[in-house]
Amino acid sequence: MLAVLAFIMFGYPLFLDIPFLDPDEGLHAAIAQEMVESGDYVQPHLLGVSFSDKPILFFWAQAISLRIFGMNEAAVRLPGLLFALFGSLTTMLLGWRWFGRNAGLLAGMFHMTLLMPLALAQAPVHDVALVGWTNLVLLAFWNAGHATNQGGAVRQYLLAGVWIGLAILAKGLIGPAIVFVGVGLFLVATRTLRFRLCLGMAMSLLMGAAVAAPWYVMMEIQNPGYCYYYFIERHVLGYVTATQQHGNAPWWYYLPLLLAGGLPWIGFLPTAVRDLWQRRRDAGVTLDSPRTMCWTYLLGGLLFLSTARSKLLTYLLPVFPVVALLAADLWDRYRRGMLSEGCQWMLTRALAMSCAGLAAAMPVAVFVLQRRFDFHFRGVWIGCAAVVLVMLLPLLWLWRGQATRALATATFAVAAIFLFIMTALMPDVAAEMSGRELARHINRQGHLPSRLLVLEERIGSVIFYLDPELRAQLKPDQFVNIQVDGFCELPKLQVGEVAVLPRARESRAREFLDVSAVPCQFVGHYRVYPANELLSKRRS
Repeated sequence: MLAVLAFIMFGYPLFLDIPFLDPDEGLHAAIAQEMVESGDYVQPHLLGVSFSDKPILFFWAQAISLRIFGMNEAAVRLPGLLFALFGSLTTMLLGWRWFGRNAGLLAGMFHMTLLMPLALAQAPVHDVALVGWTNLVLLAFWNAGHATNQGGAVRQYLLAGVWIGLAILAKGLIGPAIVFVGVGLFLVATRTLRFRLCLGMAMSLLMGAAVAAPWYVMMEIQNPGYCYYYFIERHVLGYVTATQQHGNAPWWYYLPLLLAGGLPWIGFLPTAVRDLWQRRRDAGVTLDSPRTMCWTYLLGGLLFLSTARSKLLTYLLPVFPVVALLAADLWDRYRRGMLSEGCQWMLTRALAMSCAGLAAAMPVAVFVLQRRFDFHFRGVWIGCAAVVLVMLLPLLWLWRGQATRALATATFAVAAIFLFIMTALMPDVAAEMSGRELARHINRQGHLPSRLLVLEERIGSVIFYLDPELRAQLKPDQFVNIQVDGFCELPKLQVGEVAVLPRARESRAREFLDVSAVPCQFVGHYRVYPANELLSKRRS
């Protein structure tokens, strides 16, 4: 069952014709492509200009995949999907270690079907590569704290250091910081904080620094000041001030993201709270348990991220495994008859509400997307009706008192929803967020515009999709991303320069430009204008 689910979620998307999504997926694809074509595997570049905002691990994985499988979408997406699978498998490993084999398998399946981790794996962000390493750090710390001899503990702390180093190469310091906050909160809550534990964790941190340091040192040599920029400005100042990217979000920014991104299994957490309270009250259960670790990790991660001034939804990814772990532990103990009647009632009702909620949300989501994008899939509403019926099947099993069968049906109903979305909706959605058609238009012309001004959108995918001969001719300032107001402030442009306006941003452009007065070409979801003619239609 786990293997089938893994193929649906992380294998099937590779066979679909879905173009890259801009801005991030197309940008990262173009950087990995340039890494392969230039042979420079130390410093990421885009059109020869250094790209310093992301560490190297994910780019390395994409570049290796491109070298092996060629310059295509599947090769770019394969590393992200494998990293996502790795995150789910290490979640399963944690569950197996803490709660037993059955709970571990359930935890892996739950993590595969959580909304936000699953969605971000399809157009992979670098944070997807972080989850597996933070899971392994957490597991190594747990094993070190429960080692029967000092040598075993030291080996686990050194192993944790290797995982920390890979996490730093994947996404900087955010992953290790979440783990250290969660584990530290656990040690304080359980009154098990000891000097030897602090010494062991410091050893892990030093080992992690040693693993990650070579690449960062090479980057510093090639770009003096890089380490200050990345670790001080991006990390420290990004955490304590709103001067960096993604600043000024409210403190509660991550709460709705956790609730929405944790669907459909986040609804089981109130039952987990009630169960923990009852077990402590009735049986005097000790706090020093994996369940407490899950809760301190969840709360510590949320606290750490919420107090930061710089916030972004992808930063939350390392927290989601404990949602899957707590839900899996509950259902495993339900199956073994270890939950109170009240908790059993809450658990089954939460499952019913999750299934009914997803069934109700599907038609609404399809309607909104169909209004937003121009779908051409004729059977979209037939497919929507089919997945709604599948999502309601678990309610039948619950009505018959077969909650375990209802849970299994619900898990694969989520997979059915995923198949429907990826097959029927994503190709048209992605076409509205990709530069593939624009690149094909340029390829058909056989020459590059003297300059391409892309209004209101950052595109990297158009670079990836260009013919190699044309891409080799690109200069760093030949493709420019610019806001409409900035475009209007430009001096007179040269003949041959082209302005590109995404259809979705046309209403914004009309505030500054009389776009209807300039003839244009329709290329996919873009409007292509002679730049100097469009600039002449500035509104006063």
